[in-house]
Amino acid sequence: DVFVQTLRLLRGLVGDSRMCKVLLQQDLGSTLRGWLFRSANGLVQDSWRKAVHTRNSFGLVGLSGRGVRAMRQMTETLAGVRASVLRGEELAWEILTSLLEGTLEEPGFRKDARKSVEQALEEMRRDPRGPQWASAVACLTKLLTAEREMNKRSFCELIVDSDGMKLLQAEFPGGEVPTALPLLREVVRATGQASPPPVDRPDVDEVSEDSDGSRADGPATPRGRWASLASSAEEASPPATPLGPARAREDAEADGGEPGEDPAARAKAWLVQNDGVSWLLQALSEHAAPGI
Repeated sequence: DVFVQTLRLLRGLVGDSRMCKVLLQQDLGSTLRGWLFRSANGLVQDSWRKAVHTRNSFGLVGLSGRGVRAMRQMTETLAGVRASVLRGEELAWEILTSLLEGTLEEPGFRKDARKSVEQALEEMRRDPRGPQWASAVACLTKLLTAEREMNKRSFCELIVDSDGMKLLQAEFPGGEVPTALPLLREVVRATGQASPPPVDRPDVDEVSEDSDGSRADGPATPRGRWASLASSAEEASPPATPLGPARAREDAEADGGEPGEDPAARAKAWLVQNDGVSWLLQALSEHAAPGI
């Protein structure tokens, strides 16, 4: 209870950007990430339960009235440990989110912010899924929303390059769609207006034109960084070696495309390649109100 109350106090402090800087300089981000990691592995709950046993075991003497009361009190306290741990996890993620938002414009805190994003992605990969999953997804969603409003995109690139799209796809159509969909939307919208990926149209491109003006039979060959995405619509995962931001900009310029369209354009291409429209529409139908 003391730990959870302390987290509540910290949550009230991180609404101020100056306080966020002070707390991060005191390694609050690292402390919270370490606690969340231990909690996700069950270590926090085990240690808290042991502490309850230690504090209350001295009163468990025989079947006397005092012993029965002590046993009842310990049982009630143990029952509340799990709820306290879950509430502590929620508060810790909320504080991390506020720290990220409060220092988004501060380059000196980018390394710490990246560690928080990576931990959120690791929590999304956890199998079996833990109770922190929803809080981690909500953290990333709020971060990308704030980043997009500031015309930034680095954390969106990190999510795309870390197979974040694949993790979100796993929720469609029958998973945690209401939680995953806002993050998916922010990933696609993060860089603003991005051109849609090229789509193969054999009925139009049956004949390609050579550089000398002559025409040759056969389908046109995709060029540039879209080749790996357009070549096979049957592949179920993104390219094995994701493009980094610098490489993506170079390839976009080489192909005559707009620089800076990564990662939103790649996210859209990923949706096309993995038949994203189908599973999005299926999720829509499954979550519609009865009779609609």
